[in-house]
Amino acid sequence: MERRRLTRPRLRINIRARSGDAALGHVRDITDHGLCLSGRGSAPQDQHQLILCLPWPLDGRRELALRVQPCWQTYDKNGHWRAGFRLMPDEETATTLATLASRYGDR
Repeated sequence: MERRRLTRPRLRINIRARSGDAALGHVRDITDHGLCLSGRGSAPQDQHQLILCLPWPLDGRRELALRVQPCWQTYDKNGHWRAGFRLMPDEETATTLATLASRYGDR
């Protein structure tokens, strides 16, 4: 897998990621182009539909659904993984992601 690491702001809020009804992990950092997730078990290996669960409404939305493509992943000895994903959002979701990163990302 390609490992491309752009500088992304680490989020100061907890955003859970799920796949369907199954919990997947937490967002570590994000831009409107990519994100890093961490979780337990195994990371998604192929193009995937993610749902990001926001702690409160942003732009009138509590959840953001988007397609992602894995770029890289690492596994820790304790069973946790980290993975970088390229985002393929629609225009409305891309706008909300940009707002999210600018308001809640460390700069």
